[in-house]
Amino acid sequence: MARPTSPKTIVSRIFSASQRPIYILDSSGRVVFFNQALTDWLGVNETLIQGLRCVYSASKANSEVASCLATPPQIVETGEYRTTIVLPGNGSRRSASFYSLHDQDESTLVVLDASESDKQPSSPFDVSALHQEVVAMRNEWSQAYRLDALVGASPAMKRVRAQIQLAATASCPVVISGNDGTGRETVARTIHREQSNGQHMLVPLSCELLDAELLQTTVEAFVRQLAEQEDRVPTTLLLLEVDQLSLEAQSVLLGFLEIPELGFQTMATSRTRLADLVDAQNFRAELACHLTSLEITLPPLIDRLDDIPIVAQWMFERSSHSDRLGGFTPEAIEALLRYGWPGEVTELKQVVEESAAIAKGSLIGESDLPKKIGYAADASVLPDAKDEDVDLDAFMAEIESELIARALKQAKGNRAQAARSLGISRGKLLRRIEQLGLEDK
Repeated sequence: MARPTSPKTIVSRIFSASQRPIYILDSSGRVVFFNQALTDWLGVNETLIQGLRCVYSASKANSEVASCLATPPQIVETGEYRTTIVLPGNGSRRSASFYSLHDQDESTLVVLDASESDKQPSSPFDVSALHQEVVAMRNEWSQAYRLDALVGASPAMKRVRAQIQLAATASCPVVISGNDGTGRETVARTIHREQSNGQHMLVPLSCELLDAELLQTTVEAFVRQLAEQEDRVPTTLLLLEVDQLSLEAQSVLLGFLEIPELGFQTMATSRTRLADLVDAQNFRAELACHLTSLEITLPPLIDRLDDIPIVAQWMFERSSHSDRLGGFTPEAIEALLRYGWPGEVTELKQVVEESAAIAKGSLIGESDLPKKIGYAADASVLPDAKDEDVDLDAFMAEIESELIARALKQAKGNRAQAARSLGISRGKLLRRIEQLGLEDK
């Protein structure tokens, strides 16, 4: 009599014959089973798959085969998780279901869809979808442009990135304007690095600290230092917060820039657009023309709310906690969207770091966010305060009544003395007492 086939063997045969890629990871993340459909999809030899250790890392996910096959951290809590796997190189993608087997080895079964799928998740804040956007951005941008200040898919940020690429390939004066926290100086330094390929000197000047005399002294000393160099290195002046220069200091700076022998390249940062300052007569038009061949305005977060989910996910995946967590819950993202972000991208980065440090689950929840985010969310559901009409006559009458009462009290009821202290005649005082109804008070 033939020996009965064990259930484990039957299941193995079914999985092996399946047209859907299937594999199993043990508790350490090593591949202990895979079928031919998986090797066909990956396009690698089966000897490279057997025993491959797959460890999840948000910073490397979908940039290495081993990382993109790894078990995501969300499965620890749910026991089941569905996401999308994107192959490095060719970008082929499939929906994948991860199942915790709860066996002795705490293995994970992974079943991929039989055909490629580009279906979007039901939630616009789905961690997997946001992660895929981050991966796409990493593949699209060079290392030089991987700045927190430049993340986003809004039209405003696409325009900013195009302007930065233009500035990086052209040797022309550039002004970067925007609110505090938008990353003005970082963007300026990035453009300079790309323009000069690290070969040009960058000299930062903090315009907030320079009056006309100090600016004159500083630049003259620097010019003398350059004159003493045998092999002069091309120099770029980085004028930090140039909008803070006084009109006198602006005249001094303009004088230096108009000396052709010096040949300074300039880059500048500003809280306010120079054109607006010129219109307000707070900035010299000639200097603005010298500084502004190209002006890049970094938009505030409040004007690009659609970018906040991907910016937050980007920052999370670059944090020191990215291997432990997966991202944000939809409720947490909603709370972030209700906050005003006065500190811009810099403040958002601090919030992400702080929330990731205290979160205990696989996702950052709304309760993990700083209290100020919750306060903003609570305030958003309150009705707008209604402006109250002011009755000026009644208001003035109340004040006059108070003054007359004090004068009478100080004069111990002597109305002539009270009138003198108020600077009016006794008759006018008597009439106002009657008109204001103070006779019985």
